[in-house]
Amino acid sequence: MATRTCAVYVLGTFHVTCHGKPVIDFRSHKVRALLAYVLLEGHPTYQRGELAALFWPELSEEAARRNLRLALHRLRRALGDDVIDRLLEVHRDMILCRPDSVWVDALAFEHHVQAASRHAHEPGELCHHCLAHLARAVALYRDDFLKGLAVKGSSAFVEWVILKRERWHNMAMTALFTLAEHWRRHGRLDYAHQYARRQIELEPWREEAYRQLMDILARQGQISTALALYRTCSRMLAREFNVEPDAQTQHLYRRILRLRQGQRFLPPTPTASFVGREEELAWLGRCLTNPRCRLITIVGFPGVGKTRLALEAASTYAFAFLHGVCVVSVRGIHHMDQFLAVLGEHLGSHVVGGLHGKSTCSTSSGSEKCSSCWTTLNTC
Repeated sequence: MATRTCAVYVLGTFHVTCHGKPVIDFRSHKVRALLAYVLLEGHPTYQRGELAALFWPELSEEAARRNLRLALHRLRRALGDDVIDRLLEVHRDMILCRPDSVWVDALAFEHHVQAASRHAHEPGELCHHCLAHLARAVALYRDDFLKGLAVKGSSAFVEWVILKRERWHNMAMTALFTLAEHWRRHGRLDYAHQYARRQIELEPWREEAYRQLMDILARQGQISTALALYRTCSRMLAREFNVEPDAQTQHLYRRILRLRQGQRFLPPTPTASFVGREEELAWLGRCLTNPRCRLITIVGFPGVGKTRLALEAASTYAFAFLHGVCVVSVRGIHHMDQFLAVLGEHLGSHVVGGLHGKSTCSTSSGSEKCSSCWTTLNTC
């Protein structure tokens, strides 16, 4: 933007600065709307008759063209000859537009979002490149597109605004959710809190954002605040849609209630120093913080340090789990019911008791495990 002396802000309340000073003499909303349209519709040329009909459909062609000439004149007076001459080339029947001659927040926002989406990296992860672009994008998104700009008499323009507004709003919400989820999974709860809270500010009924923020608050030790947020979410959903929170939100609420009862496991304390294996530890971290990865098995010859690596990973990435991390030894265990008994001793009967409503599974026998058992064990 350094070489472009004019900046146009349309994400939120419309405003323009030229040479670092605010431009206020647009005289009407239709002049502002005309500038936003030619900058963002994406055409290099516009027919004057089409622009006149778009903004003044109720007038005759001659009267509409006269109003367009007046709007262009007011636009020149507001922005100045130097800006307009670089931005627009006005002919008798058409107008050429060079939007790259000014900086527009919506175009910059979309550039950063697309740069992150096009960048190739490991699935399920965000690299530094993507994080930087998404952070810049959401910083640019102040509010809904052209908020508060009322253009009367042009239903076609209003429809254009609605489509643009919905598209950029959805892009912003997706970026905010992605950033909050990334930082939540990587232990930067201050960043995660900021992005989750911003979603609720922009969309007060967004249930997935309430879940994110409830989880973050619980991890920050603010249990009562997290539970109160659930009640806020319930009231909002009831008022807006006459529904209650979905099963996922209610399940999280019950998990946080158990936290208030003191059911949180402390990270294991390694008994020996850990040297090297940074690559293996980082790989385990990516798996542990990926919600789609439910089971990890470390294999190797006896004595190579499998247990020590597992303990270090559990200690390093304990923040990724709401109820903490528990180490359960299965040495000497050969049967499923023995394994469930040990799990129940360490994790609590409320975890393993969910298998078919009792602590052992009548479907399983010997080395055979039913799908319900595997689901619960993987989750544990």
